[in-house]
Amino acid sequence: SFYYYIIVKYNLFKWKRNDQSVDELFVQTVAQYPHKIAIYYKNEKWSFAHLNDFSNQTANCFSGLGFKSKDEVCLMMNNRPEYMGLWLGLTKIGVIPALINTSNRTDFLLHAIKAIDCKAVIFENVFYERIAEIMPELTQFNPNIRYYCYGDIMEDTVAQTIINCEPIHQMIASVESSKGCLTTNKCHFDSILFYLYTSGTTGFSKAAIFRHYRYLTLGLVIGTSLQLKTSDIIYLSLPLYHANSCVSTCLGLIHGMSVVLKDKFSATDYWSDCIKYKCTVSNYIGELCRYLLAQPIRDCDKSHSIRVMFGNGLRPKIWHDFQQRFNIKLIAEFYASTEGNSNLMMFGNGLRPKIWHDFQQRFNIKLIAEFYASTEGNSNLINFPGREGAVGFYPYYYLWFVRLLYPLTLLKVDEESGEVIRQKNGLCISISAQFISLLRDKLDSKSCALIILSQELLECKAQRDQFKLMGEQLRERYGVIKRKMEGLGPTLSAVYDYEYDMPRSSQSAGEPLAQLLMTLKEQNKHLIREIDDLRMKLEDA
Repeated sequence: SFYYYIIVKYNLFKWKRNDQSVDELFVQTVAQYPHKIAIYYKNEKWSFAHLNDFSNQTANCFSGLGFKSKDEVCLMMNNRPEYMGLWLGLTKIGVIPALINTSNRTDFLLHAIKAIDCKAVIFENVFYERIAEIMPELTQFNPNIRYYCYGDIMEDTVAQTIINCEPIHQMIASVESSKGCLTTNKCHFDSILFYLYTSGTTGFSKAAIFRHYRYLTLGLVIGTSLQLKTSDIIYLSLPLYHANSCVSTCLGLIHGMSVVLKDKFSATDYWSDCIKYKCTVSNYIGELCRYLLAQPIRDCDKSHSIRVMFGNGLRPKIWHDFQQRFNIKLIAEFYASTEGNSNLMMFGNGLRPKIWHDFQQRFNIKLIAEFYASTEGNSNLINFPGREGAVGFYPYYYLWFVRLLYPLTLLKVDEESGEVIRQKNGLCISISAQFISLLRDKLDSKSCALIILSQELLECKAQRDQFKLMGEQLRERYGVIKRKMEGLGPTLSAVYDYEYDMPRSSQSAGEPLAQLLMTLKEQNKHLIREIDDLRMKLEDA
């Protein structure tokens, strides 16, 4: 793991020194592999040159429409090549897209748009009616928002004339794509690349900043640690607004791998798709693995070429079964965050331990890489050894040296309250992983990359002077993140994320419950106790 760490640090240092951004590194990839297939989508094949041309057209189109650097827009589309081309093209002129969860409706969709300084909403034609539903509120909020629809509006669409939108697909197609005519705006290594939204388990989703260096770092860590090659083909069935899938596109755009996009996850088609496109790598979240393991045993379970799966959430009780059934050589589970600055590894997330072994055996996956992460977190774990059921790896020996390079530690906590236990002098107690503890990492002005864009006030439980009385800020990564809202009473307890129904929606199942509880709280702050009782009953159920 130290070897991989040095490689990652060296490349990041080189990119930072040259102040290179995602779009600049993508152009280098295009120059190296112009005719190689960048994206497989259904029966379509997009070469790197084709994707670059489309992104150039997008950049010129929006530049001609008056959009400039640091303007913010919302992008709502299903998985398709144009999705990647649109945000890449917007990046070339410095426009910042917010990647909207396509499962959002009404209040959740309205909140996502209002969470940023939105200048325009770009949406696929299939989402026309959803935008139309919130038009009165959007118009009242900001009458200057512009609307662009990708694809022709269907004739049977209700209220076709509610939105005054322009056909952006036609506008892009009519624009010159040559490099000589490309209007660009210099992005920097630490510029904002796009916004990703949190899962919304404690209320409405919040927009989290995702910078160029974070995207490059996570892609580099995954590619380097798993020893992926440019000849690898990665299968992405998770939505591209999801941090897991979004970061995985870096393996294609920057590292030259081919990407297979699936418009929507299908447990039935999963392995047949992998066979069809000769995929060698795939990403996952835990529920995805559970659905695959629940499928009837078929011949294609081990007929694929997938050797590595990465993501997070693979449960220990299914880890072994999953890996054995599907014959996965490496499952890379990792504990990380969208903008975190420390990591622990196996790559992926959400794979339940109880199905791990069955899943790996049935589908012949050589390695399952589980990671543990969150959109708004600051520390990350990655399980390099591939230990079944583990969410991450942290070196135990030579800790004094490791912490110089990797400022992460475990703190002793009270087993009942979860609060950090301090010594008489006020300092925290560092312990080994065999005890119940909190994962913490060091915050500084260089590594802290997260800003939550919301009307709400987010109170992160940052603690000072953990080990030294020198004003160091350490942020709690594991535990409850409290949210304080203006004008309200005591902080609402965290609402847990319940079972995640992947086929129907990628939206957190906790959102509707959280919205209900927040509404009750706004009506009467004295209902907090009743709300907590309700939450506990739901957990028991």
